[in-house]
Amino acid sequence: MTASIPAWLLFVGEQSFALAEKEMIEYIIEPDCVSIPVTPAYSSKVIQWREQIIPVMDLGFLENGLMEREFAKGIQQDKAPSEKISSLVVVAYQLQPLEPLNYLALVISKPPVRILVGDEQGCEPPEDNHPLLKFVTMACFSQGDEPIPILDLKRLSSTEFLNKVMQASSEHLKKTA
Repeated sequence: MTASIPAWLLFVGEQSFALAEKEMIEYIIEPDCVSIPVTPAYSSKVIQWREQIIPVMDLGFLENGLMEREFAKGIQQDKAPSEKISSLVVVAYQLQPLEPLNYLALVISKPPVRILVGDEQGCEPPEDNHPLLKFVTMACFSQGDEPIPILDLKRLSSTEFLNKVMQASSEHLKKTA
């Protein structure tokens, strides 16, 4: 029998993602978010959490089929309130060992579920995943018939990821022009 590792299953629309148990710090219902002008639509809000300003990221745009709709939203130009966020999780990661923790809030559509993941559940990510999802996936496992990407929080919050998002958005705009 192989050992199982505790993890959190996060739901973003129809897509599920996983994080190591130690990476999720807090689950927040009805967070008080502040919109930030001239920012990408997927990351246009922040929250105040434990006396820190934490960026809020909506991974819904990584869901198959939603990418183009998200890019069509483009850059949020003003502080007009958009749709209300019902819940999110605050996650923590380190860029290097012994460095301070960095925090990020991820929008979720349902409460997170604690699960156990064993080596025997490992699988390859689906070939049809968007390249941006592939970039932020460190590994994948199957839960029933569904492949679940395990998020790499360092990559998700990296400048390289932002550049890839902007490049994909620019390519989408060229196709639709």
